[in-house]
This record gives sequence, C-alpha cells and structure tokens, in this order.
Amino acid sequence: MNVENYLHLIGSFVDKGYKLKFFSDEINPKKNLLLRHDIDFDVLLSLKLAEYEYKNSIKSTYFFMLRSDSYNIFTPQNIDAIGNIIELGHKISLHFDPLIYKDYSSGLQHEIELFDVLFGVQPEIISIHRPNDDFLSGMNIGIPHTYEKRFFKDIHYISDSGGEFKYGHPLESDAFINCDTVHLLLHPIWWIVNGEENISKLKTHYKYRCDLMSDHFSQNCIPWRKFVDGENEI
Repeated sequence: MNVENYLHLIGSFVDKGYKLKFFSDEINPKKNLLLRHDIDFDVLLSLKLAEYEYKNSIKSTYFFMLRSDSYNIFTPQNIDAIGNIIELGHKISLHFDPLIYKDYSSGLQHEIELFDVLFGVQPEIISIHRPNDDFLSGMNIGIPHTYEKRFFKDIHYISDSGGEFKYGHPLESDAFINCDTVHLLLHPIWWIVNGEENISKLKTHYKYRCDLMSDHFSQNCIPWRKFVDGENEI
C-alpha cells in the first residue's frame, strides 16, 4: 500500500461512475462511495493524505480522537493541521472511545463541546473506536455513528484495519463489480508511511516518532541535548 495505490483505488471508483459522498448526504444504493479515515496514530499523516486527495478532487471525512495515547490533538501543530484539512474541503469529526469513560454518554457530550470549541465544527456523525457488537447493540448516544445499520449493514463496508483488506481487495468485491454503494474505511498510516507491509510501516513510523521525541527532549532538557550532541554519555 502506498499513495499511488491509494489514488488508483479511489480513482477506479470514480472512473466507474461512483460519486464521493459525505455521511450527511443523501445516500443512494448504487454508485455512492462513503470515504472515511479514522486517525489512530498521527494527525500529520492525515494532513498529507488530505493534500493528495485535494489535488485529485477527492473528498473524505476524517475522524480524530480527543483522548489518545498516540497523539495530542491539542498541540498547535495538530490544531493547525486539522484546520488545513477543513480548508481543503474535507469534513472532520470525532473518533470516540467510549470505554475510557464510566459514563460514555456524558463523556461524548463533553468531547463534542470541546471539538466545537477547538475547530468550530459541530460533529454531524462520529466514529466509534474499536466497537463490539454487544456495545453497539445497547448504545444510545443521540448522534449518528458510522456503525449504524444504514452505513454498516445496508451498504457494503470495507476496511483496511491492521494494514490489510482481510476480506479481499475492494476492486475485486462483488459490491464494486455490481456498482453497489460502498462505505470504505482507510487509515492514512498504511498509505502514507513507507514500507512493504504493515509491520515495516509501523517500524518506520515508530522510528519517526522516537526521533520526534528525541528532538523534543533536546529542546527542553539540556542533559539530553548534550547526550545527543555527543558531549556526555549515559
């Protein structure tokens, strides 16, 4: 998977007559493509993908986590990046993890309000982080989510979770062959980061994040800066 593969994939849908749709649009049973990105690892990767999409007239929805061990959405750099994604014509919303809250309903309302404060965007729909059937069946959150029956069962859902298409490539699916509407979840890390397969991509991204943390340490801690510069040893 790389960005050329990504553009070929989406371009193949467009060439077949598919129309890119947002979740709030009217969705037809034929030749509509709901393109979604859940951001699990890195905000800046999402901006890179959004820029490629913009240059190729692709519109999609990016879902970001407000509470994540992988990135801090509140940094000025990340806030600017997400603002740029909006300016490129894409939509943004919440990638919500309900399991971190004792009361997920109040936690979601807090995140929705904070999301609006940060980006001036009132979420129209949210994506649930790693949902399970038992949770979704009893979930009542008062806002549409991407795993509702109309988006997840009534139309064909395809995901690259884990860095692979576990049930076959989208262009080989019966849905694509028959021009049925598709809900496509693609994670930027698998398409933007260099590597031949998922583990090599994760290793590359891991090293990149380690280098960023080292730079952060150097800027804020003199002993580490001296160590990096070879002035002392650990």
